[in-house]
Amino acid sequence: MADIAAGHPPQQQAAADAAAMLAAFIPPPDAVRTGRLPVSWLAQPVSEPLITNLVTRTGWWRVASLPPAVLGWIQDRRPPGSAFFGGGNGTGGITHGGVGVMWFTEFTWPSVPGVLVGRELVASVAADGPGSTAIRVDAYVVWLTARPSAEAIPAGATVVTITPVAGEAADHQATVTDPARVARPGRIADSGNTRRSPWPGHQPLAAPGPQYQGHEPG
Repeated sequence: MADIAAGHPPQQQAAADAAAMLAAFIPPPDAVRTGRLPVSWLAQPVSEPLITNLVTRTGWWRVASLPPAVLGWIQDRRPPGSAFFGGGNGTGGITHGGVGVMWFTEFTWPSVPGVLVGRELVASVAADGPGSTAIRVDAYVVWLTARPSAEAIPAGATVVTITPVAGEAADHQATVTDPARVARPGRIADSGNTRRSPWPGHQPLAAPGPQYQGHEPG
């Protein structure tokens, strides 16, 4: 998908890639593309990237259906070339007073080595009046700033040592060996990408603070 802008500066490639990811989203057949909808639970993205090298593209739709059914439709029609974030069905949600009020699913695409990382599409749904659902879709792409190779986690790393920086709550190092968990902090550390969530009780995709060091096998 990113090769539509190959040969251009990384920021331009990221912009073209984010637009293409948003275009790859498959809404329900009766959904109507709209502008921003005044739905409080969709007023902010599920998780907010905290990085300057970021391109975001957002789209909105409205459909006459209930949110869980809409989310199921979206999950069953994964955009071409994408995978569910973290495996499984990539789904989460927010409750208020014990009742579900917002649901989301997240798709990811492989990084473009040395150019683009954090290629993600998050679809969030919430009720928009009786029998109606609003859909918010956010496409995120991070472009990489050229850095010395010594500052990047090697692609073949199988072990990551996490060292908290001064002033953080954690007070000891941690070693990660699970392949899925090694891949995620490597991508975050190499991009400088951390996130925070605007929703109480929803865990951000990565907490700022820890320093990561990767180790290749052998």
